[in-house]
Amino acid sequence: MTAASDPRIAKNVARRLGKHRGAYDVRSRRERAARAIVWTSELAYAVGLIATDGCLVRNRSIDLTSRDREQIATFLRCIGRTNKITTVVRLHPPRTYFRTQVGDVALHDWLRQIGLCPRKSLTLGAIGVPQEFLLDQVRGLLDGDGNISNYMYEVPGGTRRYEALVTSFMSASRAHVTWLRQELTGALGIHGSIQTKPRRSPRHHDQYVLKFGNAESARLLAALYAHPDAPRLERKQRIWRDFVIRHRLGLSHGTGFVSSQNEAAEPASLARR
Repeated sequence: MTAASDPRIAKNVARRLGKHRGAYDVRSRRERAARAIVWTSELAYAVGLIATDGCLVRNRSIDLTSRDREQIATFLRCIGRTNKITTVVRLHPPRTYFRTQVGDVALHDWLRQIGLCPRKSLTLGAIGVPQEFLLDQVRGLLDGDGNISNYMYEVPGGTRRYEALVTSFMSASRAHVTWLRQELTGALGIHGSIQTKPRRSPRHHDQYVLKFGNAESARLLAALYAHPDAPRLERKQRIWRDFVIRHRLGLSHGTGFVSSQNEAAEPASLARR
């Protein structure tokens, strides 16, 4: 029987004409796989790293580059992969970076669903992270394009030195730092300030910096590093740990510290990383 001799076959042929059999099934499988991904503390941290140091490539891959090999290894562990870590040498300025690329169509599609996209530097906005995993993701953002500074300074004409503890997040997208500020205000009651760092040349873009001062930094870092086994970049966490030890702070999750010396001794070593 053919379409010419059987009306039922003719009807099916007309319905399928011009369609590639299986094309919609493939997309459906990808969507089902993306929906099956479940949020965890480790995955939330990895999303923070991708949002800062990573990028989405060719509709199927996730690329992450960092000058810390430890960060790449932690990222792979958080997403349950053992991909190869390669070395990238850049000449201007001379620097060595570490890189990995993970091919995962479902994870790629899921990342796009929660707010990430290719070429995201100028367009990144809110990231759809559940509230219970917000601080894990913020720790990933901090380890990616964030900074913890601990240093001494003097007021012009003053007679004493002061210690500063500053936590900052940088992005070329003002929408992203605005969203991050709102989320941290809701979660921890801290506000910070958004500052604009003008472009260095016509080839670059303005950078936006969300910055927290002493008291709010203590509150934020106490919350981010409350769980000792949570993934983190050791060299940044060490700045906060040294600060806590040096000032003998009694920490309380979400409230910064509950006691300290009246006058903090000048630290033996201060860091800006």
